[in-house]
Amino acid sequence: MTFKFSSFSFLDYMLCMLLIQSAIIKAEYNEDEIDLILTSTQKERLDKFKQLMGPQLPQDYMKEDIYLVKWLKVNDFDIPSATRMLLDNIAWRKENRMDKILEEDWSDLNDEYKFVIEAAVAYVGDWDLRKLVIAGKGRRVMRYVDKLYEESNKILRNMQGGGSNSTRANLILEVSRFNVRQHFCPGCAPILGHLVSTLHRHFPLTVNFLIVLNTPQLALPIWDFVKPLMPKKSQEFVFIYGTNQNEWHKALWEKHRIDANKMSRALGGEGQDGLDFNTIADNNHYYQCPTTP
Repeated sequence: MTFKFSSFSFLDYMLCMLLIQSAIIKAEYNEDEIDLILTSTQKERLDKFKQLMGPQLPQDYMKEDIYLVKWLKVNDFDIPSATRMLLDNIAWRKENRMDKILEEDWSDLNDEYKFVIEAAVAYVGDWDLRKLVIAGKGRRVMRYVDKLYEESNKILRNMQGGGSNSTRANLILEVSRFNVRQHFCPGCAPILGHLVSTLHRHFPLTVNFLIVLNTPQLALPIWDFVKPLMPKKSQEFVFIYGTNQNEWHKALWEKHRIDANKMSRALGGEGQDGLDFNTIADNNHYYQCPTTP
């Protein structure tokens, strides 16, 4: 198959942004929810859901309360809806061999398309999506995104096993190098959409917020147009910031309690570089948050 990339029109750009928005629109996250705290009614529904689903869950970690409660919360504790969603996810995991995905050879993507632990930072602006599409690797990079989320959840489970109360992370997308040619080609849009849609469908409540930093000036008016069309919960989940580092440093602390000064120099902070997933995988996917001096 031959791909021809002509100049990208403003209308093409709008369609691409709306495709991404259509994936985001399905993400119904509530920043005020705390996974470890339930009302008595919610606990009763969790116990019932656990009894109902237990025999159908293929992995031991799936039988833990901290895993099951996320499927209930994202469905407003409606047991039939949570059951359908979780059963669909189990079928998806089996079809896509997700229990073996971390054992696959990802050497062609791991080094160049990095995912780093500071919060959870993906330097998506450095990802040359067009090159992958031309090479026929569009579907592979979507699976790579699934692998990153699977890995993130394994790290969180290992942290919980080590005594941490961590149940979610903040997902930061750094996009300073975003450009029309490499990231908004016709075959790139489904990859960007998958980055958000698979997070909601198969890894619910893994993240508190999706935060986009250093958004190019061209994209900000598009976001201002799209945001009011989104459900309120989705608007509360996604935060888009421009290239003014002082502004988003302040916003990270005031809105998300992230101290940007302690982040890596790549993000304008004074802290150490974050650990990429290759390093954490070498440590059996165990990560310990740095202690505050």
